[in-house]
Amino acid sequence: MSKLLTWRTEWSLGIGALDADHRALVEALIDISLRYCPQAAAPVAFPRGVPAPGRDAGTGRSGLAEALAAFGDKVRAHCRREEAFMRAIDYARRGEHEALHVALMEKFDAMVSDCRARGIHVFDDIGQEWVRDWLLGHIVGCDREFARVYFALVGLEGAQVRPGEAGAAPMTAGERK
Repeated sequence: MSKLLTWRTEWSLGIGALDADHRALVEALIDISLRYCPQAAAPVAFPRGVPAPGRDAGTGRSGLAEALAAFGDKVRAHCRREEAFMRAIDYARRGEHEALHVALMEKFDAMVSDCRARGIHVFDDIGQEWVRDWLLGHIVGCDREFARVYFALVGLEGAQVRPGEAGAAPMTAGERK
């Protein structure tokens, strides 16, 4: 199994509600990684009627695609909250950011469809790394740019999160030593 993803403080934007969402998404991804990793799906003898890990008891189908689809629903809910936040502050690049959310989810949905079509039931290193990079690329890329603009709008230009305090109130350049 690839190195297990863990939340890092440096991924925080300094906007508590969005940081809480991002952290919850990372934790949900960790849960999927553990439930469907190759070690969890190792062949063992299960009593009749007891599905192997990663398989649905009623159909014998892969639960991985369903778990990923549910994860995608959580990401969509987060995107809606993020977009509402952007509307509330009249973020000038909101439309562009919303278009990035659409493209992000189209990519993810294609991956889930491929997982279903191929009957993949093990979340291997390649799959885990793809989803991790897909999620974190947006958080530390586009979302960080949005946070920078947000702090400039509220008069905290150059703000950052206090080390070790995910979701903490930001500190300004003058407060840093």
